[in-house]
Amino acid sequence: MLSWLATTWEYLRTSFWMVPAIMALAAIGAASMLVAVDNAYPEALSSRINWLSPPKPEASRTLLAALVGAMITVVSVVFSMTIVSLTLAAQQLGPRLLRTFTVDVVNQAVLGTFVATFLYCLLTLWMVGLFDADVVPELSMLGALALAVASVGVLIFFIHHMSQSIQAPAVVFSVGRELLHAINAMYPPFNQSPGDDVKRSDGKERLEPTGGRIHTVCGWRDGYLQYVDLNRMLSIAKEHNLLVQTVKRPGHFVIDCEELAEVRSDQSVSDRVQQELAACFVLGNRRTPTQDVEFAVDQLVEVALRALSPSLNDPFTAMQAIDQLGAALSQLSQRQIPPHEYVDEAGDLRLVVNATDFAGIVDAMFHQIRQSAQGNVAVLIHLMEVLGRVANKAANAAELDAIWKHVDAVFRQAENKVDAALDLEDVRQRYKNIAAMIGRDAEGVLSSR
Repeated sequence: MLSWLATTWEYLRTSFWMVPAIMALAAIGAASMLVAVDNAYPEALSSRINWLSPPKPEASRTLLAALVGAMITVVSVVFSMTIVSLTLAAQQLGPRLLRTFTVDVVNQAVLGTFVATFLYCLLTLWMVGLFDADVVPELSMLGALALAVASVGVLIFFIHHMSQSIQAPAVVFSVGRELLHAINAMYPPFNQSPGDDVKRSDGKERLEPTGGRIHTVCGWRDGYLQYVDLNRMLSIAKEHNLLVQTVKRPGHFVIDCEELAEVRSDQSVSDRVQQELAACFVLGNRRTPTQDVEFAVDQLVEVALRALSPSLNDPFTAMQAIDQLGAALSQLSQRQIPPHEYVDEAGDLRLVVNATDFAGIVDAMFHQIRQSAQGNVAVLIHLMEVLGRVANKAANAAELDAIWKHVDAVFRQAENKVDAALDLEDVRQRYKNIAAMIGRDAEGVLSSR
């Protein structure tokens, strides 16, 4: 149930239709309610405030018809502007970043405003016939006028917002915020337990059965693994005395009937239990950041790779993407990496999870960027500076080792690809500064070059 809710919510919030649909239903309800009030209390408003009195019935119908036609035209123009903007952004920054625009609540609310105004005016025009020929639904007409004025303001705001949101810095910042949100959701702070109903095996007391039968849990369709319900899987393993080891992790592509997990048991595992375990895996047509932090990482990496391509040659955008990756990595260093092994109350190993670790995330962030930077001294230096700032916040020796590996790789690549002595001196100086900060031997490496 939890896995279904998580994936359904991710699908709904990234769709263009959910917010407009809610606003359209609200417009239908408002139109029906105001017409009912007007029908029950005719001329109640104009008797108190003369200047709010609407025009004659025929003029009111004409006004409503004009608003209906104008709103459907505006909706068409807004959709066209959105598609053109998304096309330009996809060509420059990458098609995967289109999700950043579809998940933007502002874009959804703007479209919803125009659709709601259209439906409200259309229904009000239709229900005007419920009144006598000389009676005008005053509150309903006032609502139509208010929505029309609000739509003009929303249109101006939308043009401003769209012109700002398709710029590379804004897109990079937005994806960076999503990456930070994914990290905060997946990795708990050090003062918080990684799970309420699970215990971690420390490795030294790992109790793994040496025998037993091995069963496989297979996928039932092609698709990306979006979510794994670990709590449910652990509960099943405890109930049936199983050891479950996942083979795939969120973000991996699964082929039909491909293995998702291995199950060890001293007894035969029934088809029903295997189906329950298979139900803990949610497959979909695309990757989502719900449990796949590397998805948001890959989006930023794609921006940097495109910026470093010969066709664009935009190192400043690449450096902005590196900045966001560095901020996310600094945040990750202050949080716990969830355990890969879970035991029950008796200390027996019940679940082994295929999950990425800190070093794997660092590799996903910087390997491709470093390889694409080649002899771009500015990007290599900036990459080394960001890694140095992250190293200053590393929580343990393992994290320092993962960061130092990339610092050393950037330095060696610069040594091989950069010819200018002045540029090499800049790289070497930063290399020595980082080594001194984290207690590494840089002199030995420099003397051997």
